[in-house]
Amino acid sequence: MPADVEKAMMHLESSFHPGSSPSRDLWEDARNVLFLYDAARERLEAQGLSISVELQRLRDTEMRWRFEQSRRDRANHDSLIKSADEAQAEAWKLEMGNAARKAKAREGQRPIEAEKAT
Repeated sequence: MPADVEKAMMHLESSFHPGSSPSRDLWEDARNVLFLYDAARERLEAQGLSISVELQRLRDTEMRWRFEQSRRDRANHDSLIKSADEAQAEAWKLEMGNAARKAKAREGQRPIEAEKAT
């Protein structure tokens, strides 16, 4: 792998949120983008065209890609939070139901205990 592509990969790796673990597919996609970027740069240099125009287009594409990835990450996070809240609410309902049954059972035991005591 060319040194500039390797450096770009390290930069890409440092841009992820701390603690996140990007999927293998995401790394493959990122590496493919960098290879395409490198190939496009070499092609433009060979053609003698203005590289700055192509670089700006690639930066714009990268910004859109990052925005979409961020949006997907937020949606996944929101979905996880919603699922956790629903699970917690269900657990609370079950706990309250168990507490009510136990209280009812204790109340039913009181007359029996009173009868045994006499």
